[in-house]
Amino acid sequence: MAKSARHRRFKPRRWPFFVFLALMVAAVAGLVYIAQPADKDVLPINDRPQETTSVQTTQSIDQPEQSIPASPVTQIFLPSEDSNLEINNGVLPLDNCRSGIVPPLDGEYIGAVFGCTDYEYPSTSSTSLSVLAGHSSCLVDTVFNRLNRQLESLVGREIWVKTQTSGDKWLVYQIESTFEPPKDELSSMEVIWGSPRVSTAGKLALITCLLGDCGGVSTNNLVVMSRFTGIR
Repeated sequence: MAKSARHRRFKPRRWPFFVFLALMVAAVAGLVYIAQPADKDVLPINDRPQETTSVQTTQSIDQPEQSIPASPVTQIFLPSEDSNLEINNGVLPLDNCRSGIVPPLDGEYIGAVFGCTDYEYPSTSSTSLSVLAGHSSCLVDTVFNRLNRQLESLVGREIWVKTQTSGDKWLVYQIESTFEPPKDELSSMEVIWGSPRVSTAGKLALITCLLGDCGGVSTNNLVVMSRFTGIR
């Protein structure tokens, strides 16, 4: 079976370099971020599910009593017992991810979460991958820094998202795996991007940098893969 056009077009050339560029911007043109790191959340949202642990109200993907059509993500919620690690933030659009996933390198939204507009939008019937991306940095306070800080406990937990068409409902994904690939290997990982042998239907990927030694440039990505399980 031949590869689909979707997969043939994916050649993320610039993603391996965005942290290096981010550090250069912070060091040269954005020293304010080093001298005065952000001390407030980026696009925080107070709206949250009333109950994040109950499964009785979950509408299974296998029982589509209600459908939510594909549309951009507006909010991401990752519950945590530690309020300092909880993610509950707005999501902004990011274009041209297939040619390189490069969130803004400066400005007030440098630490935000972005939804890739040229991958499939989440829905109750997604046929391929949806992607949310954002920076992680030792120099800048970002939303996805919190992913790094709870990396060891992510598998098995849930990611909740709202979209432009979901109304008061949430699309719920369960985290199945995390990956820490060297940046020059990310683009060739079919377990993330899919292939004729590997389906990405109903999958949501969170992509950022892996924070390691803060004395140097990050050499690896952090990818959190989750699968749609239902709506609440």
